[in-house]
Amino acid sequence: MNDKQKQFLEGVRLFNEGKFYESHEVWEEIWLKEKERDRGFYQGLIVAAGGLHHFQKGRLSPSSKALYKSLDKLKVYPPIYQGIHLARFIHDMGEFISHMAPPFPKLVPP
Repeated sequence: MNDKQKQFLEGVRLFNEGKFYESHEVWEEIWLKEKERDRGFYQGLIVAAGGLHHFQKGRLSPSSKALYKSLDKLKVYPPIYQGIHLARFIHDMGEFISHMAPPFPKLVPP
């Protein structure tokens, strides 16, 4: 496992623990260096983490806008991507947005 993969998984761990701001920061480091197709993938995760962080702070309007934007960025990727079940995450995020209430979506392996 290379450093980028370890860093990505650290972001996943933080995200799944509800540490959305922290996961955002970890993934942003990867995103800033990314030049390939994955750039949009990381951006989608970063925006999702930011949107959920807004939700935690009670800022519902910026939260929902960010979460919809994250779905637009992520839906172009295959259902299983970078070792996570992206289709499930997108579905669960859609459910979260429709209720704007926990449980928070998780990033899980296929």
